[in-house]
Amino acid sequence: MLRSGYSVPTIEAELATRHFADQLDEGKRNQLIKAGATTELLDAIESGNFSVPKEELEKSRRKMNEQAAERALMAEKAKRNDTLYQNQLLNQRARVVAHGSADAIAGAAKGNLVRLQNGNVVSCYDEELAPKQIYGLYFSAHWCAPCRKFTPQLVAYYNQIAHDHPEFEIIFVSADKSAEDMATYMRESGMPWPAIEYGKLANVPTL
Repeated sequence: MLRSGYSVPTIEAELATRHFADQLDEGKRNQLIKAGATTELLDAIESGNFSVPKEELEKSRRKMNEQAAERALMAEKAKRNDTLYQNQLLNQRARVVAHGSADAIAGAAKGNLVRLQNGNVVSCYDEELAPKQIYGLYFSAHWCAPCRKFTPQLVAYYNQIAHDHPEFEIIFVSADKSAEDMATYMRESGMPWPAIEYGKLANVPTL
């Protein structure tokens, strides 16, 4: 305001309304002098005439503390909700079908499977399911951040046990919004298991 040409009385009136919330140290005093502040104005500021009342400061501190506590509470609540959501997804993703239902799963998947080969999604031969006795249906989607975080872990586990357990297979059931999204998800995560072809998901309601 000093540099803009306001008069000292105008500045004093403004300070009386808005208050001076800073400490007037030597550096700030010199800056104000260079800006044209009078000795009377500086002395008035230094005396505390324009300082923020203690009641207002305390009120502001309380409000900031309350807001900080509220933000912490909301963050904790969001964290709990996210953990619950991820647990629900895990239960859904890793739904293992017992041997008694294996034939039903294989029958529903027959003719509807694709897999990733050299970066491309290609048809999967039904004969590949012949030795399988236990299936894990993996419900997931590229748009789901917790899913994308979990999938590489599942891929690593699958690759670790696949050789010793040829009777086990995972089938990816996509919840993506398009066939391209599903293909992108399979490529990015390097899914080694077959998947229900996106365009045929409606043909396998039993899954």
